[in-house]
Amino acid sequence: MLGRPAVLFYNLGFPAPVLAAALALARRRRGSRLFHMPLAPEGAPSTTVAAAALIAAQDRGHDPAPLLSHLLDGGGDDPAAVVAAADAAGLDGALLLCEAFEAAALETLSANERQAAALNLGALPALILDGTPLVGADAILRAAGASP
Repeated sequence: MLGRPAVLFYNLGFPAPVLAAALALARRRRGSRLFHMPLAPEGAPSTTVAAAALIAAQDRGHDPAPLLSHLLDGGGDDPAAVVAAADAAGLDGALLLCEAFEAAALETLSANERQAAALNLGALPALILDGTPLVGADAILRAAGASP
């Protein structure tokens, strides 16, 4: 693993190939974290429950990719769907949902939102790689060597 930790900000509205490319880049960095931002396109539901569940899973030392994959497959933000997605990813969904609403996960979520605002991330997904923001699907795909 090379470089500083990567930080990925995203929401569930982005295509799986873009998020997979970003995850592949982030995994090369020690200490990288995946931060689901509950920012949704206008008129779409917020994804706060899913965001907090992903934070809680990482706080427990789990790879977030399997949970993310199941959430992208239609889990959305309904608590029952998040539990089902976590169970399908091999986690204890009910326990993870409880941990998602604990103060630590919610504070991390709030801190993520502040960091995204401080970085002036007006578009998602965004990957902070070696201190440089890659904003938007095309930038992430180019960095991963894939075609936008």
